Amino acid sequence: MKKTISVFYIGQDDLIELLATSICSVCHNTKSFVNFYVLDCGIGKLNKQYIENLKCKFDNFDINYLPVDLKIFDGLKKYKGFSDFWAKLLIPELAPNIQKAIYLDTDTVVLDDISLLWNQNLDQYALGAVPATYYDKWRDDAFKVYPKTNKWLFINTGMLVIDCKKWREQSITENILKLCKKYNSVLDVAVGYDEAIVSLYFEGNFKVLDCRFNMTDHENHLIEFNPFYTNNLIENEWKNIVVRHYAGSDKPWVCLRNDYDGNILKNYNAFWFYASMTPFINGLYQRFKENLLKNTQQIQNTNTYAQVDKIKIKYSLFDFIPILTIKKNNLKTSYKLFNFLPFLKITTENRTKRYKLFGFIPLLKIKEK
Repeated sequence: MKKTISVFYIGQDDLIELLATSICSVCHNTKSFVNFYVLDCGIGKLNKQYIENLKCKFDNFDINYLPVDLKIFDGLKKYKGFSDFWAKLLIPELAPNIQKAIYLDTDTVVLDDISLLWNQNLDQYALGAVPATYYDKWRDDAFKVYPKTNKWLFINTGMLVIDCKKWREQSITENILKLCKKYNSVLDVAVGYDEAIVSLYFEGNFKVLDCRFNMTDHENHLIEFNPFYTNNLIENEWKNIVVRHYAGSDKPWVCLRNDYDGNILKNYNAFWFYASMTPFINGLYQRFKENLLKNTQQIQNTNTYAQVDKIKIKYSLFDFIPILTIKKNNLKTSYKLFNFLPFLKITTENRTKRYKLFGFIPLLKIKEK
């Protein structure tokens, strides 16, 4: 008999397309039966029916909705006016018969059998999680109020594995909410605030899981806090990825490229593959086209460049000596030697391309007619 896996999401109408896409990715790649639990923060009957209709494509899941009273979070930080991101803390209480749970943000897709994550041994910890490879302002704020934070890893709360029994025994929900109120006026960052609070509570006392279980397309800042997390290690984790988390602003239904080096988003096509299995694909695609059109109009009207067309290339000798840096966008390409000496700048304006040596000496002008 195949095991049953419990997977939790937070759900609301404005993210229903992403919820459906993530569910499809789990079902497509997983052999086991999956019980999905959606922390219902406002999902209408029609959207619930759309999700239920996914059973026409997959026969290895069931879905349950657990109503959440968001008033419990009154007074806590909100993101764009919403406090539903706190609901993940309620999982063990809202599902008292569940002993173990996987939590996923809706902006995730699963690219391998989720049982690989489910089978991770938590080694007596109440929580298993992946450290955050990115660096956000909330980490700086946390340093100010709690200096020890530079001695342990911050948690990316977009994927969590919870030992619900231990969580309940240790009253972790209640204790984290108390911590929220304690630091509510100090940690003033809405984005990532829950990650800061959860990280402050656990102080590194959680089961550290491989990065492959929560991969985000960001520059690797984790190495600054722990030299174990080399760029080579992160690169190898991409080859064995299980959960892809489209965290931050780099989302494939919004843009094509990431915002730190301008490369095409990793697993960009994977998102659209699973989105195509949902009844929401047309709306998602239309939204994507409108975002691209908006960016294109911005280029034409203001001579600024869109995020989707920004590229940065670095050439290093022996993997650490900077030789050449190339920055490109729609209107300008600049070349720097040794990452600081301007060598050549190419600009395009009104169908005229200008080449300047060292960034200011006119070298060549090409005008299209």
